[in-house]
Amino acid sequence: MATKEKKQYTIQQGLSYAMRYCSQQERTKKEVRDKLLKNGLEVKDADRVISQLMKEDYISEQRYADLYVRSKLHQSHWGRIKIRNMLISKQIPVNCITKAFTQIDEQEYRELLMNLLDKKIQNIKQLLLNNILLILL
Repeated sequence: MATKEKKQYTIQQGLSYAMRYCSQQERTKKEVRDKLLKNGLEVKDADRVISQLMKEDYISEQRYADLYVRSKLHQSHWGRIKIRNMLISKQIPVNCITKAFTQIDEQEYRELLMNLLDKKIQNIKQLLLNNILLILL
């Protein structure tokens, strides 16, 4: 069985590839670096490509953090701790994370938490009721 040879990108090819990759959706420096290294770019060349992408605003860790906080809060209904931990795992700088969290409206956050708590209480009540019915039958 023939092994597939890994192609080596030049810096220009890596930059072109990374521009397309970053144009699809917001990316972190880590995601782009990992992708470039996987595609055969040397570490120092990948770092040069990432610097260029940041200069041209293809990569913005603040923009990524802002979008991530909003989407995980509103769509996935995650709390601050889970969002913060996930951003840290993506190697987003703490100052970007902190700034992104300042965009959360405190009243809206509390309402979201209360709605989630109400749903959880209803689920628990239903489970208890089902268990009581099973015991009685």
